[in-house]
Amino acid sequence: MQFQTLSGPGIRLTFDTVVPTLTSTRHVAAAAFYHCLVLATKDLIRLEQQNAYDAVRIAII
Repeated sequence: MQFQTLSGPGIRLTFDTVVPTLTSTRHVAAAAFYHCLVLATKDLIRLEQQNAYDAVRIAII
């Protein structure tokens, strides 16, 4: 379900916002993370994580 549309470059959010831990299964989270990695390799988004187990931040390029 899509709650909002992101307007363009410079928008930042966390992976937990995109895939809420309370309402998403492991399968959904894994698929979403895979899609984020694919988008990052195509330079459409940037993924950042400061330390292991920290929040993954997503930036639209």
